[in-house]
Amino acid sequence: MNDLSNALRDEELLNNNRHCCLQLKPIPAQALFVLVPLLFIGLSTSIFIWVVVRSFVFFVSVFFVSSLVLLFIVWNVINWRRKGAVLIFLDSFPDSDLRVAKDGQLVKVTGRFSTDFYITDMKSGARAMVKAGYGTKVTPLVSESILVNTSSKNRMLSPYLKKWLGERNISVEGRILRMEEGYVKEGSLVTVVGLLRRNNDVFMIVEPPELISTGCLWQKLLLPVEIDGLILRVPKTSSSAAVTATH
Repeated sequence: MNDLSNALRDEELLNNNRHCCLQLKPIPAQALFVLVPLLFIGLSTSIFIWVVVRSFVFFVSVFFVSSLVLLFIVWNVINWRRKGAVLIFLDSFPDSDLRVAKDGQLVKVTGRFSTDFYITDMKSGARAMVKAGYGTKVTPLVSESILVNTSSKNRMLSPYLKKWLGERNISVEGRILRMEEGYVKEGSLVTVVGLLRRNNDVFMIVEPPELISTGCLWQKLLLPVEIDGLILRVPKTSSSAAVTATH
């Protein structure tokens, strides 16, 4: 840990990016405002018919359909929070060859991450600059590692962390701390999806001007999710396979 204050600030910015990049939920609020009253009316009507006409089959049918719709909504919301549709879309999107890709084409590049965010394409060996700096919308898919995780029985903290908390007048007594960190090392294997800009042999991957849609994933029962900005993914195994990148 270099500076925990910077880490917390970066984490806050990362959370803001997560909310701004996955703008559109799979279930629009307008649809929920229509579905919920319809389900309530259907159940109320089926209960009324069950009591008056003694038609138990109609009640079971409506209850079964309502349960399926509710499970479908919950399934999509859970996968939206876990970025399930984005990960499936990223895995199914084919890797691009920078040497033959056209200017303005949506590309997916997997390669080694280096300083100033250059990426070396593993497929063609070409290098491209990824414009993911200040003001750029990025959807980060970075696995986080637990740095600090205390419990009521175990509250052992490092001297550096105690000093850092003391400088900010934060008491560790009676507190349970949990801190996670997600980062990209130089030389790590990363995957980037963005718009390609090329000028002769100079490649640059920038933020797409339009939303990226994952499309309907009917095999997984997932509705479309639209992503605003670059997609950056770091596999869990990339840190162990990190190598020194060229500059």
